[in-house]
This record gives sequence, structure tokens and C-alpha cells, in this order.
Amino acid sequence: MTCYFCSPSADIIATKNSLCYARWDRNPLSRGHMLVIPFRHVQDFFALSSEEKYAILELVGDCKRVIEKTEKPAGYNIGFNVGAAAGQTVMHCHCHVIPRHAGDTESPSGGVECSFHINGTIKQNTKEHVSGSRPATNGGSP
Repeated sequence: MTCYFCSPSADIIATKNSLCYARWDRNPLSRGHMLVIPFRHVQDFFALSSEEKYAILELVGDCKRVIEKTEKPAGYNIGFNVGAAAGQTVMHCHCHVIPRHAGDTESPSGGVECSFHINGTIKQNTKEHVSGSRPATNGGSP
């Protein structure tokens, strides 16, 4: 199967550097949702070289400038889905740059870490669904 992230046409590239490019997401979660993608086919964040990680972060800043030419977001979610269990549907590493607009969710407290669908039910701003799932620590913050 052909990976459509591997050979982007010039007309979809919003900004780029030598190792990565950014494009508008085809299924945006919000107005201005962009993806930052390495040119090299690599499955996930953990397989990236240090240079590619730096290049992605550089483009995240460029994406913010591109987005803010037309949008005025109140905040951003930036992140990677790694593996099918985490929601990765295209097995070519990509970073989501998701502008957040005031009022786009009922309670954004806690960001993405506090909004999961567990067995078909959304668990928002709760921690009880993960009790006992964290390894014991030897001091420090949880």
C-alpha cells in the first residue's frame, strides 16, 4: 500500500524544512488543524532521529505563524499518536498542531490527558479510571 505522507505534492505543503513538511489536516479537529510530517517514512516518534525531532519542533513554530494568519486561537494542543492503541491511523509519524478556540469544549481543564474514551464512555477530568495502572515510584511527584 502506498503511504500518502511519503510523496506530498507541492500544492499541499504549507511550510517545510530539509527534513519535514507541514500540511493542513484532511480531517481537522478544529479550524487550522495542521500536521507536521517527516519526509522519511518512519512509523512513529520513537523511531525519529534527533535531527528529525528538532526539525519537527521547528515546524511546529512555523505552523503557529501560518495558522495565525487566518485564525486567532486561544491555545494549542500539540502531540503524537504512537500505535493503533493510541489512535494512530496512518503508520507514518506525524505531529498534530491543533488550535483550540475559546468555548470549543465544555471543560478543557487538564487538556488531552484528561479526556479519554474508555470502553465507549468518555472519561473527562477524572483520574479514577487509571488508579492502579501507574507503577510505584520511590518518591517524587506522581
